[in-house]
Amino acid sequence: MDVIPLSQLRLGIQYCLIRVMISRVWEFRGKSDDEPVKHLDLVIIDEKKTSMYVEILADVIEILKTNLVEGRVVTIKKFIVHHARTLFKVVQHPYMIKLNRRTEITPVDPQPQNFPRHVYSLINFSDLDHYLNMTAQFLDVIGQVVAVSNVAAIKSFGKMQTKRIVKLKDLSGHIIELSLWGSRATEFQGDQIYEVGQKDAVIVLFVGTLWKSHRGETPFLSGTSACHWYINDESIPEIRNFYASLPNEVDPIEMLQLANSNNNQDEVRQKTLLELKDADPFEEKTNRFECTVTITRLTPNQKWFYPACQKCHSRTNLSGPTYTCTNKECSCTEMEYRYKLSLMGSDDTFELEFILFEQSSKFLAQMQLADDKMDIETMGDQTGSGVAGSKRPYDSTTEDSEDDDAALGTYGKRTKKQ
Repeated sequence: MDVIPLSQLRLGIQYCLIRVMISRVWEFRGKSDDEPVKHLDLVIIDEKKTSMYVEILADVIEILKTNLVEGRVVTIKKFIVHHARTLFKVVQHPYMIKLNRRTEITPVDPQPQNFPRHVYSLINFSDLDHYLNMTAQFLDVIGQVVAVSNVAAIKSFGKMQTKRIVKLKDLSGHIIELSLWGSRATEFQGDQIYEVGQKDAVIVLFVGTLWKSHRGETPFLSGTSACHWYINDESIPEIRNFYASLPNEVDPIEMLQLANSNNNQDEVRQKTLLELKDADPFEEKTNRFECTVTITRLTPNQKWFYPACQKCHSRTNLSGPTYTCTNKECSCTEMEYRYKLSLMGSDDTFELEFILFEQSSKFLAQMQLADDKMDIETMGDQTGSGVAGSKRPYDSTTEDSEDDDAALGTYGKRTKKQ
């Protein structure tokens, strides 16, 4: 059977043969590492450097996972081609592939030399604001690590999650912050990078991130399950070129201290609903509270969605042929519908209305009313999405190295003497 280039695939069931490199593999579990795997995701690339996104449903993973190793060239046949997803695109291709229990994956032996491996489309730091709070595609960036934090347990949108911060600087001196969440935070070799960064420059190319801002705060990159990275990888031309443009001496990497949320429990206070009702919104505007309630009913005559600004997720209004965001600091004219769930919750003291947005409303919509008690953290206009990482047992490059320098790679750009 002849090998078909990815560029020639068409919609429908395909009984043909493709030969590709498995560039990336990750598990999608939803909002938390504790949730079951919903599907396994891949990025593949062929010899003509055409890349595609591949999805494998949970009940098929065990059948196919043996040959799903990053960096391996395989042949694949018996699969189905679908239209690409409209959100969270990892590659720009009109189609995606879904594998099934009859799919056949065979490693190519011997492995071809000089087969394309990496898939990315770099965005300049100066252009990131064009993608603020947008979910149409993931973003890829490159920068020099100037600071890295420890891993800390952080409460984000009512859930405890692990988090690590990495600060990146581009060649223009612009510094941005990247937050790694869930297992991505623990997998990132922060301590090793800090040690290497005391003597040498550390350049990282991150793929699969989103540019976010919550409630008007300083924007940051967010890296969850789809996020991967390449550290001082000399096989990537952009990393080599970035390094060549650095001065002979660079500043050593700074270690940031990220506090655990359990060290700041006073920031979230327990209240009954009656106490919450009587709270002064002018005095308590910046405070956060937590209450345990039983969801009793949906608020009548309320829509379950609202017209949202595509950039900042505030409400937007139709103004002639375009939309006008109600956030005075936002000039976006694009609209998308987002979830907004209005419901009533009660405890032994009172009943109050709660309004939940997007991810929180999606989560609660899957539960039967009054079946369970749960914590609802009142955090103002909670329009952001929860984020979490995902485990990576399919990554062939995550084994611990005996030599930190060998694992990370080093260059000749030395740090300034202290």
